[in-house]
Amino acid sequence: MQTKNQTWIACTIGIIMLMELIDGSALNTSLPQMAQSFNISPINLKVAITIYLLTLGLFIPASSWVADRIGIKKLLIISVSGFIVSSVLCGLSQNLTMLIVFRACQGFFGAFTMPVARLALIRIFKGNLLYAMSITGAIITVGPMIGPLLGGAITTYLHWRFIFFINIPVGIFTLIAIIYLLPSLNERTQPNKKFDLKGFLLLGFAIALLMLFVDTLIDPSIPMSIKLTSLVIAIILAIRYLY
Repeated sequence: MQTKNQTWIACTIGIIMLMELIDGSALNTSLPQMAQSFNISPINLKVAITIYLLTLGLFIPASSWVADRIGIKKLLIISVSGFIVSSVLCGLSQNLTMLIVFRACQGFFGAFTMPVARLALIRIFKGNLLYAMSITGAIITVGPMIGPLLGGAITTYLHWRFIFFINIPVGIFTLIAIIYLLPSLNERTQPNKKFDLKGFLLLGFAIALLMLFVDTLIDPSIPMSIKLTSLVIAIILAIRYLY
């Protein structure tokens, strides 16, 4: 039987994932306004989206090792806090360079947010995973739907910077829920486990290059040779990692 506390824990994990999904989908709707604010072409802003995906893909393979090293709950607190701070810095950016740097920071902390939240879900609901997934799945599904709507509304009636600032109240609520609702989950399960640097680099760059290929596939400003090269290298690195 499900308890009320389990329901709240599943909702908390769902909101952790939702925050990251809304941020990504909402930002795409405000690119023209951001370009006008920075006095650049909207095409140039594509790099701010791409750098986030690249950083995200690069560091996701390390999330499990770091979680075992310092603990799932502690890592979620650190990653969500970092995501909030980097979101604020993105909203305060005065030029494209600043935005790219802080979006990379967002991607770094985001890489330790959603995967570790899923890991927490599995470890908390070992015998009742279907129930937890039904709750988190329902919450996550909302992200791609309300993200563009929320981004368009914020850009129209407020300012594109509030797309990043909206992460502040959501993130603070999430942090409070993590601190008071999530159990310790036997923290530091493998504190002395050796980090597989070679595997991390192979898999990380494979994922990053694959995400680069997907993200730039419909961009006519980037030569097809570059897109195909990134795909081929990604496949080679993935095969090498599996081997």
